[in-house]
Amino acid sequence: MNAAALRAIILAAGLSSRMRELKPLLPLDAVPAVLWVADAYRDVGLEAVVVLGFGAERVAPLLNARGVHYVVNRGFEDGMYSSLRCGVRALPPDARAFFVHPVDCALVRSETLGLLARSVGETGASVVYPVHEAERGHPPLVPAALRDTILASEPVGGLRELLARREAGACEVQVDDPNVLLDMDDADAYERLAVRAARERVPDPAACRRLLARLQTPAPLVAHSLAVAGVARRLGAALRTSGVSLDLRLLEAAALLHDIARATPAHAEAGALVLEAEGYPRVAAVVRSHMQLPGPPPALPGEREVLYLADKLTVGSRTIDLDGKRRRAEALFASDPAALDAARMRLEAARAIEARVAFLVGRPVSALLDASVPAESAGAPSSAP
Repeated sequence: MNAAALRAIILAAGLSSRMRELKPLLPLDAVPAVLWVADAYRDVGLEAVVVLGFGAERVAPLLNARGVHYVVNRGFEDGMYSSLRCGVRALPPDARAFFVHPVDCALVRSETLGLLARSVGETGASVVYPVHEAERGHPPLVPAALRDTILASEPVGGLRELLARREAGACEVQVDDPNVLLDMDDADAYERLAVRAARERVPDPAACRRLLARLQTPAPLVAHSLAVAGVARRLGAALRTSGVSLDLRLLEAAALLHDIARATPAHAEAGALVLEAEGYPRVAAVVRSHMQLPGPPPALPGEREVLYLADKLTVGSRTIDLDGKRRRAEALFASDPAALDAARMRLEAARAIEARVAFLVGRPVSALLDASVPAESAGAPSSAP
């Protein structure tokens, strides 16, 4: 489903009675929790409305400064369901599904939200739940067909009871994000989230370059990483424009750092371990798959698939089409049939992603690549795909 058809309701109206401070304002790595959640949606191109209540006069200026839409639930003391209703009323008429996201669950990753958004069918008829280690977490993605039911009824068990009635059609999406199971319901839980928050950072390009320099990455490899990042940015931006939810910051960081352990055997896994040790597990998860995807490419590419394709479309600091990459592989692995077969399988996966990207954006991938980056489709082999 196109991201423009999806919305998010961030519930931040409660009394925060078990906390020392107003929950939406609690800092997580120096960012107020309500902005952490709102930014996660913005990072994957999804619009959110924040429902305020208790302490609204303190939270609203932050949202205004960031350009985040909000509404105020004057009846917040009636409980969370009243805030949900307030948020549902604020949804545009064309919204076909919406996330329900308590601000307590502040550290849910943007890539998780993007994955859930990409998992919704065109009709958006099912409730979608993130699942981590066999346990459902937040936020559920609710079909707009339930809007009238939410406004017209008030189940004793609130939203949980209402969604339970739709269990037969529910969709579960496996996510590699433990944060979907974590909240800050009390002070101890908040302290645990505050400790985790620092490891949820995505390094900006300058921080990526500093890390590459500190690890003494050879200049040709840095040039290759910059080229892959350029291709990944263009592919990701075109997909975002076409309504595919992706975190472009995460994609760029993973592209810049994907070959950080290139000289090491099994360098994708080795690089992921380096990045985890550096405190970037989110980037590590994308880098881990840049040589071998964990399964068949999905219908809507995510950060992993875009990086995978960008890497295959790049040789050194130059772009190359997949036919040219195949010829290089055939020359490079002429005496190693097993390695050649593996390279061909990787390229077939890249072709599937390329075809899907072209379909989604309505033009060939070659047309997306900036003319300032020289394209190459023939010549002597210089690297494996």
